Amino acid sequence: QVLYNEVSDVPHVAVDLSGNNHNVSYNNWTRISFECGDCGAIMSARSFTFYGNVISHNRFMHVASAAEFTKLENVRAIFLDDHVSGFTISHNWFYNCSDAILIGGGRQNKVHDNEFHHCITCVYFSLR
Repeated sequence: QVLYNEVSDVPHVAVDLSGNNHNVSYNNWTRISFECGDCGAIMSARSFTFYGNVISHNRFMHVASAAEFTKLENVRAIFLDDHVSGFTISHNWFYNCSDAILIGGGRQNKVHDNEFHHCITCVYFSLR
């Protein structure tokens, strides 16, 4: 579990999740992934078998790349890539994030009761 943390000034991925039944809640994420592209503050990838994971009640602020080479590759506050499945993303607050949530395929992912402010894209679902 990742609970009640203050995380700031992380140039790449802050949390890379794999497996089942993880809880990432009540954290503040500030200035994350500012030196990368096609990544996320919280990231998980490449499995249909990851179920029961929860990302809730977090605050994401200033999750965007400052690097010149990444202008066409946005970063995400929450990035579920390559068919990751079984996540619940709820009750989070996003401010000034390139892409708040990107879900690249997968099954049974649930996104509800989140709040978005000054984000380029709030929620993006890919049809992979």
